Amino acid sequence: MRLLKEWVDVAEVVEEVAHMVRPGFARKGLSLDLRLEEQLPRLFVDRTRIRQVLLNLVANGLRFTDQGGVTVEVCSADVEVTFCVRDTGPGISQENIPKVFEEFRHIEEGSWRRREGAGLGIPISRHFVELHGGRMWIESVVGQGTAFYFTLPLPGAAHARLAALSAGEADAQHWRWRKQKAQSQQAVFVLSPDPAAGDVIARHVEDYHVVAAQSADEVSEKITQLLPVALILDQQVGEDVAAGATLSARSHGLPVITLSIPGSGGRERTLPGGASGYLVKPVTRRALLKALDGLGCAVGRVLVVDDDPAMVRFVVRVLTSAREIGCLTPGCQVATALTGEEALRRMRDERPDVVLLDLALPDISGWEVLARLRRNPQWSSVPVVLVTAYDWPQMTSDESGDALRVTLCRPFSRHEFAAVLKCLLGTIRPAYPPVSVPPAHPATPSA
Repeated sequence: MRLLKEWVDVAEVVEEVAHMVRPGFARKGLSLDLRLEEQLPRLFVDRTRIRQVLLNLVANGLRFTDQGGVTVEVCSADVEVTFCVRDTGPGISQENIPKVFEEFRHIEEGSWRRREGAGLGIPISRHFVELHGGRMWIESVVGQGTAFYFTLPLPGAAHARLAALSAGEADAQHWRWRKQKAQSQQAVFVLSPDPAAGDVIARHVEDYHVVAAQSADEVSEKITQLLPVALILDQQVGEDVAAGATLSARSHGLPVITLSIPGSGGRERTLPGGASGYLVKPVTRRALLKALDGLGCAVGRVLVVDDDPAMVRFVVRVLTSAREIGCLTPGCQVATALTGEEALRRMRDERPDVVLLDLALPDISGWEVLARLRRNPQWSSVPVVLVTAYDWPQMTSDESGDALRVTLCRPFSRHEFAAVLKCLLGTIRPAYPPVSVPPAHPATPSA
């Protein structure tokens, strides 16, 4: 970010800001006092940026103050001008003061929290001040109020101070600002050969900004640019590509989540053990008939196991009226069972040609029914089509010590997948190095 500097009358800028906010103070019945040292020196600064800093701080005091008011003080010393914006609000505890400079951070203490706006004003204000070679800090006492201080160096001192910053210190300052910016963006980086993978993940984590790539060549650059909260690797990614992406992510202290992305197209499916087909509710007539036709056997008797009467009626209606597929024999019969135990009893009464099995049953799970069918030699060859609200099974990386493994007797549901992914993203945070030399480092503003 380049600064557009000019000679600025400090008192004039303060008065301009005061004129902008006085109506708001009047509406709340609060005072706004200006205490400016006489004959303040002119500063060579970006007038727009410094006015924005003052406006942010004064508006912040107005927002969080219900009684008393805000005082703006400006005084000069040998090498700098010091600004103080002091309010009589609820104050901030010492442990919460650092959080004020974190973008989008809410302080859950009393009424000192962001009631309006995006929570960007204070972090950006500090960045503007630091670009001028100044400093910003906070002093606060709970129950008494908060004072925001910032300094701007005099013209000669500004050049000397910026020039005195070592390359490492300059990089550290810029790196801190970039991490704060990344925290506000909350990006998630997805690497998958499936072009739909990014959209799928975005539907599950609405509060995050999802960026997807299909090429491994983009990994290092994207991670450096975005500083995402996590890297999500599709299990379809090759081992060499996954290893390289993981190495790049770890160099940034970034969590890596490897999984099979649900609901995205263009991938080969592996059916759960013992199942001959898999249908996801809501099931369409076309999908049901296609699944039966794909079994490659004559279907004269179907057992529908589902505790949803509407689903049972739908299957009965489709199978008794369908004539367009060759697998259905004339007079195809449909038997129904509302529970797992009832389904097993009906299997003993008469062996069906196909079982349509819901996984969420009121007594025993559909997975237990499937396991019993496969253990019984008389039923083991009967095709079973799973009809359920669950999506395809998800797996995690099996790298020892580097992944969370969740083992279930059934696949994740869409709801569970979204909840688990959100929990992982919100709990396992990136541990970025304290200092990094970023590419495209903005030019140091000239004094």
